[in-house]
Amino acid sequence: MFSKKQCLIAKHLKGLDVLYKWVIGFVVANLGLGVYLANQPKPEPRAEVEPLRLVGEEQLRLLHEVPAQVTTATTQAAPVQATPVELEETEELPDLAEAARQCRVWGPESDQRAFDDLRTDLASQGMLSSIQEATETVKTSYLVYATGFGTGQALRDGVAALKSRNIDHYVMRTEPPGAISVGLFSSAANAERTRQQVEQLGFQAEIEERLKQRSVYTLQAFVDPESKWFSASTSSCETIAQGR
Repeated sequence: MFSKKQCLIAKHLKGLDVLYKWVIGFVVANLGLGVYLANQPKPEPRAEVEPLRLVGEEQLRLLHEVPAQVTTATTQAAPVQATPVELEETEELPDLAEAARQCRVWGPESDQRAFDDLRTDLASQGMLSSIQEATETVKTSYLVYATGFGTGQALRDGVAALKSRNIDHYVMRTEPPGAISVGLFSSAANAERTRQQVEQLGFQAEIEERLKQRSVYTLQAFVDPESKWFSASTSSCETIAQGR
């Protein structure tokens, strides 16, 4: 059995052992913390800020009183190069005189060369023109003939009667037969006069109109209402368009 003194000594040594372990653990923890902190990046030093100073009223100056050199002392602005800008073309206002022009028509003519002088005259005043071609039916001649002679002696008697009055004639080949032509005329008045002469002989006479298609030409242009060309024109373009 241990004595009471030995037990106290053993108990004291056990406490020292525990304290020793705590001290060793504390030292090791401090060493590890020191190594960790040593490996961390060092923070950048803070820039010293100049303390604010009160400015007296006599030191205050308006902004417009500050010399221009103060703003341009540190930096110099680069020169600005002007870039040419291409302006868009704008439509010209219409000429009032041109806007007042009216479309007129000259003709018709059987030959388009009949408008040569007029076109040249209009072009000299800046007035453009155009020629339009159309087809029309025209009366070219008038045939006068006597009918009702039949054949044989009656036809011969008719030819003799016309010859005695100096009326040109020839027997026409018609169905039925018995017609005698007494003339082809370009004038309707002359044809009518011959027809009456034949009827005075006691024969029946008729007039036949001969027709044909031909090309005709008209000139169209925009002219001023007060110009000489306007009064010399035949009609308006609207009238021609409505008649078609």
